[in-house]
Amino acid sequence: ATQGVRLIKLRNNIFETIFDCETVIYSMVADKQNNIWLGTHNKGIFLVDASNGKQLLQIQNGGPEGKTISANIVTHLLLYKDSLLLAANGKLSLVNTKNGSVKNIGLKEGLPSNNIQTMQVDNNGNAWIITSSGLCRFNIATNLFTKYGSKDGFTDPTLMEGPSIKLRNNMLMFVGKDGQMMIFAPDSLNSNTIPADVAITDIRIGNEYFPVDSLLALPEITCSYNNNSITISFSSLSYLQGDKLVYYYKMDGLEDNWRIISAGNLRAIYSYLPPGHYTFKVKAENINGLASDNTTQIRIYIKPPFWRNYWFISTVLFFIALFFYMLHKLRVNKLLAVEKLRNRVARDLHDDMGSTLSTINILSAMAKSKLNSDKVKTSEYIGKISENSQRMMEAMDDIVWSIKPTNDSMQRIAARMREFATNVLEAKDMEAKFIIEEKVYDIKLDMEARRDFFLIFKEAINNAAKYSKATHVNVNLTTAGNMLMLEVKDDGIGFDVKTAINGNGMGNMQKRADALNAKLNIQSHEERGGTSIKLTVPVN
Repeated sequence: ATQGVRLIKLRNNIFETIFDCETVIYSMVADKQNNIWLGTHNKGIFLVDASNGKQLLQIQNGGPEGKTISANIVTHLLLYKDSLLLAANGKLSLVNTKNGSVKNIGLKEGLPSNNIQTMQVDNNGNAWIITSSGLCRFNIATNLFTKYGSKDGFTDPTLMEGPSIKLRNNMLMFVGKDGQMMIFAPDSLNSNTIPADVAITDIRIGNEYFPVDSLLALPEITCSYNNNSITISFSSLSYLQGDKLVYYYKMDGLEDNWRIISAGNLRAIYSYLPPGHYTFKVKAENINGLASDNTTQIRIYIKPPFWRNYWFISTVLFFIALFFYMLHKLRVNKLLAVEKLRNRVARDLHDDMGSTLSTINILSAMAKSKLNSDKVKTSEYIGKISENSQRMMEAMDDIVWSIKPTNDSMQRIAARMREFATNVLEAKDMEAKFIIEEKVYDIKLDMEARRDFFLIFKEAINNAAKYSKATHVNVNLTTAGNMLMLEVKDDGIGFDVKTAINGNGMGNMQKRADALNAKLNIQSHEERGGTSIKLTVPVN
């Protein structure tokens, strides 16, 4: 290969140009397939068939993803085991000769310098590279770099800018300026000394450094959930092997695989550790794969916030369960209330409607039998039929009125009470006077309470109309704290309470008062006259 951009083949003492790449050729290597790899100026890498000069492949910067080199000026080429091509082009490009895939390695991946002067491969699969920063060994299998300098016996490797060669005894020779040569045996640089155990040199939690000895004396380092950024610095305390060691570390409980770091800034950074228990592990390994006897470990506990503690979660779950239980209980209570209402309506219909209809049926049969023989009795029976029919209609009206939800307000209750009392008492020439306190209208009674309350009032008005012979009936509705008070008072003839209390009317009033958890007080005096019925009902 010449700087005249041509690839020349010598055959039968004849020089023959077989390929013109139109740029300077810096380096070339031949593989076992009789192909030539060319490193060129600004045109990347060419692969040429040596038998006919046909171009088989060109690899350049800007090519397809995974098949692009870092730069097109390729100064050195080195073939490793006929399957991997090492190309120096500012960085180090590893080209798979089988499929053309490329991996680029630079400063970020551990290459000491992007200025590669020369390189050579030994029998152990290591590439020895001289850069402007000195000599380094590149372990192709692990992608790790190891630097060598004056303490390893090398005077100034940066002077070796010329060709290099591997000798038959696995010695490597590098040629430099003014005829200088550097020859060494790579095997002599191997170390059989087991690295010392890794020591923790610094621990930072958040933005604060803590004494290492104090923390390591603890069985476990405990941090709060909002101060969970941890940086751990470490090193193997060996001067001779210090920059030749590879460190492996991981955080059990967070990651499964070991992380690898070579000499340099030896620290593990965990910016955010979720709450939980962890074990940080670190060990060292020399260039021959010998690892330190023990793995250094630190146990770390990040406390969860209070809302992630078991007691808090248990409390929340308890209240959620209680909430759903209360919803279920409320649903059951509503179903029971509906069932109770249905039973109540059925009982009322059976008791009031059934008995009354039975009476009407009997009276109708009796009137029919006396129709021609006793017209007086027939008329009397028809009158009772009319009376029972009227009572049945009133009972039906009371049932329907008590069921309708729109009648829950005290305004509706008071209006019905006033309407009923006026109709009943005016027929008896009695004057009805209502006094209703304004706060009464803020009270709301449920269906059963409303019905029992109204029927007690209705019984009191009916009794006054039938038996009192009064001229005035006063109705007072007032409140006192959480009590609703009803008073029905007349100026009639009065009666003996002890005698009358066992009657159906008074007995029903007392039963309904008990259902309301109310107090019923009846006062009447035959001598002085007048009757007072007071009902005190507890309300919300």
